[in-house]
Amino acid sequence: MKLFYRLQILIINITLSTIFTSGCSTVDKTSIAPHQNPYLPKSNTNVMQEKERIVLLDYNSRWRLRIVRHAVERDNNNLLTVKLGIENSKNKDDIVDIQTIFKDKDGFELEQTNWEPVLLHRRKVTDYTVTSLSAQAADYTVLVRKSH
Repeated sequence: MKLFYRLQILIINITLSTIFTSGCSTVDKTSIAPHQNPYLPKSNTNVMQEKERIVLLDYNSRWRLRIVRHAVERDNNNLLTVKLGIENSKNKDDIVDIQTIFKDKDGFELEQTNWEPVLLHRRKVTDYTVTSLSAQAADYTVLVRKSH
């Protein structure tokens, strides 16, 4: 009986040690290609603020606001000026907040304006103009949200 008991424990030990040692294998980190490495940060190119120049942040803004005019120019000091014509299609006045982010030629943020409250009269087009503070501004993104 003792022999059978010792044999049974030996078989269990061999089985468990085989399971545990086979599950723990080392991975050569140099063999992982950069696109397969799960620890590298993933780049997301589908960000709306990277693709579009004018972004309506609220879901309902898409139905009640419309950009009817859009122009970009450089002034005498080589500063970037952005002009928008925003139409309020609702039958009552509305207030939105607008922020402009100016970017350099590589797409990195140079400066951003504060959130500016803008009154949009009912069923009218309101003009909005903003000028960069730096002559290095090459691109921009305008964010529009409902005022809280």
